[in-house]
Amino acid sequence: FLNAELGDEMLGWLLRWTEVGDKARRRNMWSRGSWTPRTATLTSVSGAALSFRVGVAVRGRKELEHVESELPLPHAVETVDGLRDELLRLSAEPADKGSEPALAPGSSAALLRLPGATDDWSLPRDLWLNTTPYPREVREMVYSDVAAAVQAAVADPACPRRMRLLVAPPELNMEMDSYRVGSMLELVRKVSASPPRRLVASAVRSTGLLCPRLLCLVRRVAG
Repeated sequence: FLNAELGDEMLGWLLRWTEVGDKARRRNMWSRGSWTPRTATLTSVSGAALSFRVGVAVRGRKELEHVESELPLPHAVETVDGLRDELLRLSAEPADKGSEPALAPGSSAALLRLPGATDDWSLPRDLWLNTTPYPREVREMVYSDVAAAVQAAVADPACPRRMRLLVAPPELNMEMDSYRVGSMLELVRKVSASPPRRLVASAVRSTGLLCPRLLCLVRRVAG
């Protein structure tokens, strides 16, 4: 599945988290293109690491040089759900502050369809976000996913008691002209009414004189 869906895009993991990236940076420091990884093929998977065969373009050679590399997972896993979560973490977490994720969001989204996951999570194929307001079933899907994520975070003893939740589809993104405050209020109501009943603090980035009214409405809904 990973070879078919991601293919050579998996190089992003290797360049970010393994010795392949370190070697490429050292070899190309003074002469760009002297040692450039081009392809990545997943050869085996275990609960602790993924093994890859990497094709490298070496200056002066017509054929690719192949090297073996192992990508360790942040935490050992025993299930497909756990493997998916660790791969998503490797994809999204920058190695350094300000750096780009290892995989583009569109590519890492394919991991949500990893075969064998118990929840079989995937976006519907007829999902369209270019209408405002969204159809009710689309809004409910977003609200339910956000509420489930908050519940899981609150139930995890390792999760900080204060957390920041970023949800920014066009209808909930204040930087876009499709922003709809009604959707924001519906989302806050859904999250605050879902068990466990905990204090929900909500903050909206300042947008001038409109912001105090929005915050007032959100506080009323959250109780």
